Amino acid sequence: MPGPANSPLLWIILAPVLLVVLFSIVLAWLAGVGKGPLGEKWRDVFYRDAEDPSLLVPKPRGVGYTLNFANRWSWVVLVFIVLMIAVPAILSITLAHKLPK
Repeated sequence: MPGPANSPLLWIILAPVLLVVLFSIVLAWLAGVGKGPLGEKWRDVFYRDAEDPSLLVPKPRGVGYTLNFANRWSWVVLVFIVLMIAVPAILSITLAHKLPK
C-alpha cells in the first residue's frame, strides 16, 4: 500500500498546481508587465500591440491582466492553459476503464 507521499491522487492534484506556479514565475520573469494604454490597440477584451514587448497588460476595465496577443509568447501561454485542462480530462476518460469495479 502506498504511503501518503507516494499516493497517485496527491501527485494528480499537486503536479498541475506546481506546474502553474512554476510557469507563472518563469512567465513573469521573461515577459514583464506593460502599461496597457487604452485606444485603438484594444479590440473589445483583446489587446494587440506589436510594438509593446509586454506579455501581460492591465485590463482597461476591472481588475487583472490580459495577454498582448501580438506577442508570440501569449500563444504559448494559451496552449499551456488548454493543455492543463485537456490532458487531465483525456487521461481520466482513457484510464477510466482501469478503475476497479
